[in-house]
Amino acid sequence: MENNYRFQVHNLFAFKPIIMKIRTTIQYILSVFVLGTMVFSSCNTDDTILTDSGLSLRFSTDTLTFDTVFTQIGSTTLSFKVYNDNDGAVELNNFRLSGGSASFFRYNVDGLTSDQLDKISIPSNDSIYVFVEVTVDPDQNVSASPFIINEELLMDLNGDSHSITLSAWGQNANYIPQLNAKGALSKLTCDLNTITWDDPKPYIIYGIFVIDSCELVIPEGTEIYVYGGVGRIENDNEISFFNEGLILINPDGKLTTQGTKENPVLFTDSRLEEEFDTQSGQWSGIRALNDGQIDFSYTRVENSTVGLWADSAAVVNLQNTTIQNTSSFGLVAINAAVNAKNCLFTNNGEESINITYGGNYSFDYCTISSSGNKTEGLRLSNYFCLDANTCFYTGLTARFRNCVFSGSTTDEINLDNLVPAEDPAFFDYSFTNSAVQVNEVLEDPDYADFMDRCKDCIILDNTEKLYQSIDERNFIPDSSSVLLNKAIPISDISTDIDDNLRSNTTPDIGCYELSE
Repeated sequence: MENNYRFQVHNLFAFKPIIMKIRTTIQYILSVFVLGTMVFSSCNTDDTILTDSGLSLRFSTDTLTFDTVFTQIGSTTLSFKVYNDNDGAVELNNFRLSGGSASFFRYNVDGLTSDQLDKISIPSNDSIYVFVEVTVDPDQNVSASPFIINEELLMDLNGDSHSITLSAWGQNANYIPQLNAKGALSKLTCDLNTITWDDPKPYIIYGIFVIDSCELVIPEGTEIYVYGGVGRIENDNEISFFNEGLILINPDGKLTTQGTKENPVLFTDSRLEEEFDTQSGQWSGIRALNDGQIDFSYTRVENSTVGLWADSAAVVNLQNTTIQNTSSFGLVAINAAVNAKNCLFTNNGEESINITYGGNYSFDYCTISSSGNKTEGLRLSNYFCLDANTCFYTGLTARFRNCVFSGSTTDEINLDNLVPAEDPAFFDYSFTNSAVQVNEVLEDPDYADFMDRCKDCIILDNTEKLYQSIDERNFIPDSSSVLLNKAIPISDISTDIDDNLRSNTTPDIGCYELSE
């Protein structure tokens, strides 16, 4: 075989003069072809540049998705084509990135690159390539390298703006299910078993995430960031829009957190730059459908539209949990069962706790502070209506012990009973050793027995200094607060939301105990 190989090589060298002659001939032919092309081109002037507004451009894609999960500093390049289907040349101007000089992306158009490119011509019925590169460092903090990077590559055609969306992952995290899953529904199922998210890296949920016939356990210290936005569905030529960034718990589904005081579990939005720190409504929230279950311990839910939503027969257990910065309700419960201990509901756009169509509820040592909005902190009702003439009602049982309801309105409790007074079992509520801000309720003849149902309560008038600093979200009782030493001991609750020991004889009202 070695001799044959050498023979073949030698044989090729033997044909070298012939090969050189063939190559020379090909070069001659190509030179003639190029020259002919140049002559032909010189005889045909460029297409007239169209200057009309409203001309169309066609793109090979509307979104460039850089779907690599970066584990070290790195870059990757993708491309798209811009097509000119018009009967005449067009000229694109003002190519630029929406991120400006701070952009993670760079681009070049047919080999040209700049912060801004102008006078990019596309002949009629022709196209150009645009190449885009992104570079990220996944180990930088989120202000320098956010979890999800979205920008626009913009260009103008005769005064009309066109754009391509650029999406990339910036941080080393667990992305569920994947980047750019707008409008997509991902389902977690495990045949009624348990799945634990125990990776130390954060989890980023994109789209709509469904827990189905499965218990998802979130260990202490886990951070879950939800990418919100507006989703769009096209079905039978009908287009509908909805808020995505939603965690759904199906029947037979369960979401359990195992946070601790030192390492709480966090659910929040994916924009962690400082200007978004307390921006509400950035994702939809967490919703337990019929028979779904939520068990939260030392957990924070922030910056959503609704914090938690519990549908009929759903079960929600909250311990040492904070729900804050929602654009709508903090907690919605519709004929559900909720048990909350040492919980804080604050800075909610509408009612902090909205209970509708009855159910069974128990709140112990909870602080509801709804300063800054025009709705009550708590709404209790035992009905819902389809229209003005069709309403349904069911029994309500609600118990509040050692809770405080304060805020900007004269009444922070709204009682809404559809059933006549002769059926008290359908609107069974009570407050014990609680501080309540009520005015109109005390004057409403329908609730003339309110003080009988509010045992050893403190009636607030919205002038007291209850907390150390509402502006700084410090809801520890002030040293002169009326909340001090006015609660009743509850045998199975010996600490407050921060694990500080409570007095075993005269604890403080609300989720915080003033430490001595």
